[in-house]
Amino acid sequence: MVGRATYGFNTVTFKGTQQYCKLDGTWSQPTPLSGTAPIAKDVHIEQYKIGSLPKNRY
Repeated sequence: MVGRATYGFNTVTFKGTQQYCKLDGTWSQPTPLSGTAPIAKDVHIEQYKIGSLPKNRY
């Protein structure tokens, strides 16, 4: 048997604001915040008989 593994990450994109509590007990001014973060890894495995591996699809 031969095989092919394809892997990558599923991601989430987010937008919001960030604040912190100041020493006087009040909130700071909001600062815009955005980004992308991984939420899960994705792996796909295919198995083939020797000699039957298809041509590269990617």
